This record gives sequence, C-alpha cells and structure tokens, in this order.
Amino acid sequence: ETGRVDKAIEYYRHAVRHRPEYATAHRMLGAALVDRGQLNEALGHFRELARLRPSDSHAWQMIGAIYAEQEQFDAALPNFEKALALNGEDANVHYNLANALAHLGRRGDAIKNYTRAVELNPNDLDARNNLGVMLIQNGSKKEATRQFREVLRLRPDDPVAAANLRDAQSEK
Repeated sequence: ETGRVDKAIEYYRHAVRHRPEYATAHRMLGAALVDRGQLNEALGHFRELARLRPSDSHAWQMIGAIYAEQEQFDAALPNFEKALALNGEDANVHYNLANALAHLGRRGDAIKNYTRAVELNPNDLDARNNLGVMLIQNGSKKEATRQFREVLRLRPDDPVAAANLRDAQSEK
C-alpha cells in the first residue's frame, strides 16, 4: 500500500507541475498527502483546487479539516461554512463544523450542527456522542442520555458512550 501511495504522489506531483490547472490532480494529490501526514503541502493543493473550482464543497471541507487537525479552529471555521453553503445536506460538513465550533466554545452553534449531522446521518455515532456531550454541558441531560443510549443501542460495546451515559445519569 505504501508503495502505491508514493507512486500516486509522484504521479500527481508530475501532473500538477505540467498542468497546474488540472483540478483533479490537486484533489488526488491533496488526499494522498493527507494520508501521509503532509498537511501543509496538502493544504496548498486543496487551496488550489478551491481556486480552480470555487463551488467544490469538498475542497473547502478539506481545507477546514486540515486547519482543524492543526488545531487552528478559527481558520477552519470559514472553510467549513463555505462548504456548508455549497452543500448544506452533507452530514460530514455539519459534523466537522460542529467540532470546530465546540473547540471555540460556541456550544449552541455546535449543538445545532451536531443535531443536523445526526438528522442527515442517524448512524453517525460520533456525532451523536459529541451531541450528547454538548447537551450535558448545556444542561440538557435528558436529551444527552437519549443520545448516549442510541449510540449504545447501535454499538453496545462503545466505552466512551457508556462512560458518557454514566456521567449524564449521575449528574441528574
């Protein structure tokens, strides 16, 4: 697998050197570089993809995700918001935006986006669990308990949801 990814990186680097406007090559190279942990270089390719295709919500989402991975949540936020403006029905964008908002202490906005992520993808157990955590912090322990129970119904051996459920019930 490592050899194949390295070959792909080499191929796409060659492609963008010779055809800088080749948006797909920037997308593929950016993704491969993220897999390799080369986030700064990947960020440059996703920025170029966004410049070439400003309506590509995935490009904006990846820019936001890289900033979030680097714990630059203020920088991540406008990119997730742009992705959301382009594709408001993408549960992953809502989830990633909610995570950034939570890190910035914007609990109400985070709850709104986690809730929308769960509405769009009811099986997103990470979104449900994070929603529950935000709901506890917001004083909505009954709703938080419901979210944690749903996670455990779908994934009975989830230790994080089990611990969160115990915390929510003990704080009643």
